[in-house]
Amino acid sequence: MPFRSAADRSFKRRLESKSPKDRAAILECMVKLLEDPRQDGGLRSKKLRIRGEDVWYSRASRGNRVTWECGEGRTIIFRNLCDHDGVLRSP
Repeated sequence: MPFRSAADRSFKRRLESKSPKDRAAILECMVKLLEDPRQDGGLRSKKLRIRGEDVWYSRASRGNRVTWECGEGRTIIFRNLCDHDGVLRSP
């Protein structure tokens, strides 16, 4: 059973501002995560070291990363979308 997704307006705005090629790679990454976040599938997912939060990031493409967390039930909350170094500054 796949996971459900949730994202705020800022995530959606960032996604819309990406080029069509980047947007397609990010959406593919999101689909793979929603199928099963424990299966890496080439996303190279890693946990960020943030106190009190269980935040992960996954590689959508060479320069794009998606940060996410598991919410209640079977929900993945997409938090941020940025370049490789930006993900470490503001997850």
